[in-house]
Amino acid sequence: MNLSLYGPPGSGKTTVGKLCARLMQCDFVDVDAHIESATGSTVAELFASEGELRFRARERAAILQLAQRDNLVIATGGGALLDANNRTALEASGPVVCLRASAATIRARLSGDRTRPLLQPAADGELQLEQLLAQRQQLYDSFALQLPTDGLAPQVVAQRILAEALAWQPPRQNESSPALLLGSGALQYLPRVLQQAGLPLPALIVTDTNVAPLWGTALGSRLGVPVCSVPAGEAHKTLATMRLLYDAFLDHGLERGSVVLALGGGVLGDMAGFAAATYMRGVRWINAPTTLLAMVDASLGGKVGVDLPQGKNLVGAFHPPALVVSDPCVLATLPPAQHAAGLAEALKHGLIADAALFAELPAAAPLPRALLQRAIQVKLDIVARDPLEHGERAKLNVGHTIGHGIEAACGYTLPHGFAIGIGLLAEAQLAVRLQLADAALPATIRARLLQLGLPVAQRGLHAQQVRAAMQRDKKKQAGQLAFALPRAPGLVEYGVHANDADIMAAIESVCT
Repeated sequence: MNLSLYGPPGSGKTTVGKLCARLMQCDFVDVDAHIESATGSTVAELFASEGELRFRARERAAILQLAQRDNLVIATGGGALLDANNRTALEASGPVVCLRASAATIRARLSGDRTRPLLQPAADGELQLEQLLAQRQQLYDSFALQLPTDGLAPQVVAQRILAEALAWQPPRQNESSPALLLGSGALQYLPRVLQQAGLPLPALIVTDTNVAPLWGTALGSRLGVPVCSVPAGEAHKTLATMRLLYDAFLDHGLERGSVVLALGGGVLGDMAGFAAATYMRGVRWINAPTTLLAMVDASLGGKVGVDLPQGKNLVGAFHPPALVVSDPCVLATLPPAQHAAGLAEALKHGLIADAALFAELPAAAPLPRALLQRAIQVKLDIVARDPLEHGERAKLNVGHTIGHGIEAACGYTLPHGFAIGIGLLAEAQLAVRLQLADAALPATIRARLLQLGLPVAQRGLHAQQVRAAMQRDKKKQAGQLAFALPRAPGLVEYGVHANDADIMAAIESVCT
C-alpha cells in the first residue's frame, strides 16, 4: 500500500516523506516535483503561465496515476486534497496523514521562500498565511490521522508516523492466527488490503443496529456491497438471530467462495463468524471490530458462537477469519462505558503476560497505539502457541469463569467487560484463598479497576445465582470447574480446581 502526507505548506511533508520512504525502503514522490519533472516548468511558472485551474488538472492526473501504484510515500501540495476525487483516490491506496503546524512555525520555515505561488507577500508585505489556514482548517480537521510537527525534528515525526499511523501485521503462524491489520483509517483502503491478501470484496457486510448508522451504511456504500443489520446486544446472540443471517446469506446469493465481512463488536463478530462457519459448511469471513474490547480480545483467536438460555457461548466453533482489520478511527464513536469495558480485557492481558501493561493502562480515550498493540500481542502470542485451547490458551479465561456467571445471573444486562473486571477481582480472592497469590493482589487489582472507571462489585446479586450459572460453564473438566487464576501481574496459573466453599467465598466478595 501507499502512505500519503498532506497538510499546509511548510508542515514538513517533503522532508518527512523522504525520511519515511527511507525507513520503509520504498520510493518517495513529491507530487509538485513530479509535475515539474514532467513539464519542465516550476509550479510557480505553471501558475503564472496556465493559471491555477490548469495546474489543478495536472495535479489531479498525477495523483490518480500515483494512487494506482504500490509501495510509495506520496507528498501532496497544500491544496491538492481540496479536490474530493484526489482525496478518495489516495485514501483508497493507503493511510493519509495530515501534518499540522502553527502559523508561526510555518512562517519561520518558509521565510524567504518565493517559490510558493499561494504564499507570496500581500500588499502589506506579510504572507497571506493566516487566511489560507483559516480557509482550509475544516478540511485539515477532517482527516482521522493528525500529527502536529511544531517543535519536532523531522526524524521524530517520521518515526511517529510509522509507529502510530501505519498498519502493523505480525507474521501468520498457523491457521488460527489470521493476518491482522492494525491501522488508523484502514477501512478507507480496505479494497487495496483485500487485493493484497488475495481476497475478493465481501459479498455481504454483517453489522448491527448500533454500528450500521455510524459505519456500516457508509462502508457498504463505499464498497458497493449490501449490508445486513441484526439487532444489537448480547440478548440477541441466539440461534434465532442465526436464522436471520442464514436467510440474508441466501437472499444475497452467497456461495462457497463468497466472503462475509463482520463490522461490529465482540457479539456481532461471534455471530457473523459462527454463521460463516456453518453456512454451506464454511465460508471465509473478515472481522472488522468496532469496539476496544473486540480489538484487543474478541476478534482474535477464531472462536465464534452463540448463547443458549442455559449459558454463554455453549454453541460454537473454531473458525478463524481470513483477515482481521482493526481501524482505531472507529473507536471515536465508542461510548465511554464501552471504552472502559474494553480496558478490562486489556487489563486482563496485562495480568496474564505483561505486568507493565497492567500498570500503565490509562483510563482516558483513546488508548495509545503502543498499548493497544501490546494488549493485542498478548493474545496473539498465546493463540499462536495453543490455537485450539488444549493447554496454555486457558490462561485467557482468567476472570471469565466467575465473570460469565455474573453476566448470566444479571441476564446479560451488565457489559461484558464490566463482568470480567469483577470476575478478575473475585478470582484474585480465590487465588489468595488457595495460597496461589499474595494477599495484596486483590487490592492491587481493585485499585486498577477503579482507576479505569470499572466496577468492583455487582449490587443486588445473590452469590448462589452466580454459582448456579457457573455450573453450566463450558470449560468444566469431568464435571468440575477449571479456573485460570492470577498469581501476580504478568503471571497466571491455569487448570486450577477449588472446593465449593472457596468458590462461594470468592463470589460473595464481589456480590453486595
